[in-house]
Amino acid sequence: MDNPYQEAQIRGRVVEQRPDPNFATIDRIAKKYTGKPFPLRGKPQERVVLMIAVERARYTALPFVHAPSVVNLIPAGISAPCRPVGRLSPHNFER
Repeated sequence: MDNPYQEAQIRGRVVEQRPDPNFATIDRIAKKYTGKPFPLRGKPQERVVLMIAVERARYTALPFVHAPSVVNLIPAGISAPCRPVGRLSPHNFER
């Protein structure tokens, strides 16, 4: 997700159900966001695409800046550059 402070909602009613046993629709969406086909491939005969007649659409952007923290960018298995000292609080970290 590029910005978790943006949200789009589409509400409506289902007007048609289309079978999708080959996962064509969900694979197209999964490849767009993950670069890979949709991984859960069980029960293809039950896979359907719901066509929705839009009755209400809304877009909201909260007034925050999305800036991932440095801690989120540290690879797994590498320790963070600071460690807690004594009781855990934001004010007692050694650097």
